[in-house]
Amino acid sequence: MATEKSQDFNITCVGYYKRDNEMNVTVDVQPKFANSNYDHLMEFQEPGDYIQENGMNLVSPEVPHDGNIENFFESLLNYISIKGFGEEKPLFVTYKQVLADVAARFVTPTVYIVSHMGMIFMSYKKLERADPEIDEEDQKKKDIARKKAMEYTAGANFAHYWTKKSENEEIPEDYATSNCKAVMKCDVEVGGKKELVVYSAHIDALEKESGKHVSTRTTRRTTFWTYRSLHWKMFFGNDSTMVLGAGSVSLELSKWVLRSIEALKFEDVFTKMEKIRREKNEERAQCEEFRKAPFQKWTMDQGKERFRQFLSQVKNACTHSDGCFLATEANKVWNFEKVDEEHDEIREFASLVKIKMAVWKINYPNECS
Repeated sequence: MATEKSQDFNITCVGYYKRDNEMNVTVDVQPKFANSNYDHLMEFQEPGDYIQENGMNLVSPEVPHDGNIENFFESLLNYISIKGFGEEKPLFVTYKQVLADVAARFVTPTVYIVSHMGMIFMSYKKLERADPEIDEEDQKKKDIARKKAMEYTAGANFAHYWTKKSENEEIPEDYATSNCKAVMKCDVEVGGKKELVVYSAHIDALEKESGKHVSTRTTRRTTFWTYRSLHWKMFFGNDSTMVLGAGSVSLELSKWVLRSIEALKFEDVFTKMEKIRREKNEERAQCEEFRKAPFQKWTMDQGKERFRQFLSQVKNACTHSDGCFLATEANKVWNFEKVDEEHDEIREFASLVKIKMAVWKINYPNECS
């Protein structure tokens, strides 16, 4: 399956896989197909409308995140060691979140970069899962952990609603480690030359007839920034539709109540974002504090150019030889600090890349040239 989102970005899905708790992968396992609930939603909803919900509580049943958090796109590296890159070795290897954040122009965390075997591997820092049962004196930290656990449960139940095969099918016990991912390739022009980016993207479901990607998401607020983030996640995920559930959380964190559902086609997200921008600017015009700082109009070309510039700067700074870099952005300029591979921040990522690519080299010696 391949869908070209624009004339100069060719984004293609080249494979799927499922990971387990140790990041072992089973290749060629597709995501679930969307069910009749999804079909009814698409049949009855008009573009731009939303369906008022009846107050479904998405924290029941509880879905514990008892699996490991994936760090440094380890499962993608395992997939590559099994399946290889195919006809063309990429210049960049990463995962969807990094690409979407750069294009959306969010405040991007430090990007870890490892240049190795003629490729550039890019990741954020290692994540740690907050345990809601942790014996922690800091009540604020405990509340944050409980809130994150609730948000995970709500998102899991929402995704399950659109993919379960029958109304009585319970969410799987291994939900936290049973997700499927797509292996994506993106051709993009960098400095006058076409370069290939390979990355992983979590996929919630597939449409039955078309096989197109469907994403689901829960949120408590649908802001201008929400839609900008969704747009670029959909773009790099090659998603045709985003099913967005908006709701509210009780003060005691016992309920996550679904209030509305909307199905957003990829091409509708910018329209929705622009509508919210105009409405917010009208509100700001009535407030002296914000009158001089309206939300600026955002275009796809701006995001794509920002993405190109990022890749161009990474390419110029990090392709001369094997090495490790910490990339940070300030005033729209990326700064690259070259560090030793034993540097505390990057050591684990650099080691993982070298180990996995050594396996790939043994299994696919012809691709290494």
